[in-house]
Amino acid sequence: MAHTNTNDKQKIRIGSGKVYITEFTGTIPEDADFETDANKLGDVSGGATCEYKPSFYTAKPDDGLLSKTVMTDEEATLKLGVCTWNLATLNRLSSTGRITEAGGIRTLKIGGKNNDNGKKYAVRFVHTDKADGDARVTVVGSNTAGFSLAFVKDKETVINPEFKAEPMDGEGTLVIFSEEILGLGILSLTLAKATTGKTKVSAISPAITGGNTYAYKIGATAVDVAYDAACTTGWTALVVNTTEIVATAGQIITVAEIDASSKAKSVGTATVIDHIG
Repeated sequence: MAHTNTNDKQKIRIGSGKVYITEFTGTIPEDADFETDANKLGDVSGGATCEYKPSFYTAKPDDGLLSKTVMTDEEATLKLGVCTWNLATLNRLSSTGRITEAGGIRTLKIGGKNNDNGKKYAVRFVHTDKADGDARVTVVGSNTAGFSLAFVKDKETVINPEFKAEPMDGEGTLVIFSEEILGLGILSLTLAKATTGKTKVSAISPAITGGNTYAYKIGATAVDVAYDAACTTGWTALVVNTTEIVATAGQIITVAEIDASSKAKSVGTATVIDHIG
């Protein structure tokens, strides 16, 4: 039985998000390593704006009967508003910053072209949406807008950095946009012989998502599983290459990857053939 895992509906994005920053060393970190409290730039105020602007040149003869248009340049910028910050934040936003701490005092010195550290940063804005899936915008660059610190009565001080994107790989990529597709993932199962009259699932790919577990059902047909369906009644916990399943040739094992609430995130099936001793 086929299980659909694609969700191509268009979505309305409402709300702001969080912004993370880390020094770029040649590759973009994995989400779990990137999106940590230590890498949080600050709380966002006023949202974020990503601008992509290509430039084109059109050539035409005097009679205007022909034309040819080619891209000549492109640029991308990620603009942010950040309302929680300290001097360590400002140091990341200034290429000439030098920060020290002594005697309970943190000091940031900015300025001097010879102090330009040349650092590039990977910057990511994450918009969270439980209904339609999270969206991410990632660029690599440095803050080219400087910053202004306005201390005003009854109003928070917001800094507004702008990161001009630089190519982050050999393809010239300026921006990575990604969105979660909230649909059922597909698992590939490998069966192996266990003790007499039993079989086991010896391998599952892709690898399980952190914190999730597996459950299975066995029967004459595959179980129809929908995304986020509760896999409770009739389902049994499965440990890969360990759990022994009583089975006969021709039966179908359905395995679901489930979250802490026993809701299905991925599913796969396999037919028992000759794993009965």
